[in-house]
Amino acid sequence: MKDGILIDLPDSDYFADPAINCSGLKIIAQKTPLHFKSKQEEPREETPALIIGSAVHCLTLEPDLFKIRYVIAPKMDKRSKAGKEQWADLEATGRIVLSEDDAEKIQAIANAVRTHKTASKLITGGFAEVSVFTQIDGTPAKCKCDYLRENVAIIDLKTTEDASKNGFMKSV
Repeated sequence: MKDGILIDLPDSDYFADPAINCSGLKIIAQKTPLHFKSKQEEPREETPALIIGSAVHCLTLEPDLFKIRYVIAPKMDKRSKAGKEQWADLEATGRIVLSEDDAEKIQAIANAVRTHKTASKLITGGFAEVSVFTQIDGTPAKCKCDYLRENVAIIDLKTTEDASKNGFMKSV
């Protein structure tokens, strides 16, 4: 990818680019460069925590895209034939399926951020999900800013299981 700041770059293009990012550097620091190379060759694992975190980002920072990317499943028994069919129909939409419980949690988090006195100001007047590509000592590097207010701030929105000071510091 050419060096620069890109707005509206699809996630698939960002993740397909082989430039190193913070996650890759963490793998190298905590394990080995071979682990990093192996991780690059694997498809990106979408864990429940990553799905919820991405949905929170979308609803908080790009709310117009939420209904395009996600669908909320009504309560259903996925063990029954009807429930399995209904779930399959939801997955066939191509959107990420969220349970009602997860959707309520995601909505509550997004509302908390958007109504917070300081946070709400930080996520206005800029651009969401901005990709940055550069070279560091000749090595291609990239990062994805959750929200960029040019000449003001780079915002990194985080979700966590433990919001205590120690728990949050450990998770980020």
